[in-house]
Amino acid sequence: MSTPGRSGGAVAINQGIAHLLPGNGSQGLIEAAVHDFQDGRVVEAITRAPGIKRNDVVSGGYVLDTLNAAFWSLLTTDSAEDAIVHAVSLGSDADTTGAFTGALAGPLYGASTLPARWLDVLHNAAEIGELAVRLVAWDT
Repeated sequence: MSTPGRSGGAVAINQGIAHLLPGNGSQGLIEAAVHDFQDGRVVEAITRAPGIKRNDVVSGGYVLDTLNAAFWSLLTTDSAEDAIVHAVSLGSDADTTGAFTGALAGPLYGASTLPARWLDVLHNAAEIGELAVRLVAWDT
């Protein structure tokens, strides 16, 4: 599969989510996220994430940096809250990095692990929760 750039980022994140949703845990996540990628840039950005130091993580508008930062944030922490806080604390393109990280942290840790103080201020939280349940249950 050759999907460089933004579409490659979307494919990698969604392959990661597909791996995590059945409750597989983080073991095998990297392999699942880069499965069938021919674009070595995407593979490298994701596979090197767990082994790099905080000062080497770049959060910017470039999708490969965002992928690297999201996988680093997820795989170097032990909770959804810590992963997302680490991601947005990187600065720069914090919203995108946080969104990528949250997309992976949700199925890894479960929605029930998100802090109530975050959910209490979420506009339309009940509706969003219902949509999420329907999406996960959707069988194509």
